[in-house]
Amino acid sequence: MNPNNNDPFFIQRKEELLKSRLIKCVCPNCGNCNNPIGAKFCSECGASLTVISGKMHPGPLFLAYQNDIKKYGYIDVEGNMVIEPQYEKAYVFSNGLARVGEEDKYGFIDMSGRMAIAPEYDYAQDFSDGMAVVRKDNIECYIDLNGTVAFNSRRAFNGPFYDGLAKIYTGTDYRKKHGFIDKTGKYVVKPFECLEMAWRFSEGMAWYRNKIEDGGQFGFIDIKGNTVIEPKYPYACDFSEGLACVQRGWIDKNGTMVIDLGRKLYANDIFHEGLAIVRSLYDKKKGFVDKSGNMVLDCSQYSDVHSFHEGLALVRKEAKTGDKFGYIDKSGDVIIPPMFDYAFDFSNGLAQIMIKQSIGYINKNGDIIYMSHYRL
Repeated sequence: MNPNNNDPFFIQRKEELLKSRLIKCVCPNCGNCNNPIGAKFCSECGASLTVISGKMHPGPLFLAYQNDIKKYGYIDVEGNMVIEPQYEKAYVFSNGLARVGEEDKYGFIDMSGRMAIAPEYDYAQDFSDGMAVVRKDNIECYIDLNGTVAFNSRRAFNGPFYDGLAKIYTGTDYRKKHGFIDKTGKYVVKPFECLEMAWRFSEGMAWYRNKIEDGGQFGFIDIKGNTVIEPKYPYACDFSEGLACVQRGWIDKNGTMVIDLGRKLYANDIFHEGLAIVRSLYDKKKGFVDKSGNMVLDCSQYSDVHSFHEGLALVRKEAKTGDKFGYIDKSGDVIIPPMFDYAFDFSNGLAQIMIKQSIGYINKNGDIIYMSHYRL
């Protein structure tokens, strides 16, 4: 007979086994540690197994693919494999858990590789703000980090939580009503009809676009659903660092235009690390402005430029062999020369890059710490 999962001795013993670096394959259900490496089911109780490499890793961990066995695992910031490749589908860690899938079912692992929430869902989103959307038997609901159902939701769309609120919408594609709910499933912003709405509140504000018959313009609401900046802009971005982009410049939370770019430049970027991207309407001129509206960095030599993340900005430069990606600092100095076929922003000290059919990670010195011959 399997031990009771609520028995204090069993819980203590299982925790000891999970903490031991000698254990390579442990059953998360009954604690049996005699399963052979690679086994998918426990020899004692038949439960699905999770292969772990040892103690809980403090993170961050990064998704990695091993081509020879066609499985996903996770590496640390130095490129060491922390959770061995074993998953058919896997996604990034968020809130300490990562969504993994096998045979069209999804569950969540922690940073030790332990299956923290059993793979029993037909659909799942990543955790955000301590909650995740999952679907089982055609019923969609939100669960917490313990896998406990917080509430069911039968709306047309259920979005991730940010700062305690989640975007939802009801109705058809052509007559959607957008709103926000709290972590009990109750409406904080009751659904109202509009063309578009921001995915999240940012700094207490969320943009929305009113109906075509009302002009199809962008404005902002507060967390009570009150319109605080009237819809009068042809475009708008989230608030970031106190400012929101509205195409010709940036406004503050009173709706005052504090950076006016005039008619020669336009913006479609939020402020990151004190800087935002602007582009010319008439030529290839582009660069970064500060919060005073001054052009502090000219990037016209690049065909494209991304926002700064962790002190570095991704740039694209035209080349005879095709566009290449590299990174510059806030002085415009090239820190990592354009050499990659594709690349992403830095996050937690690493950036994902692609060279031909190989994809991997580099650190801020440009050193490749992991490569795989497969596109994630």
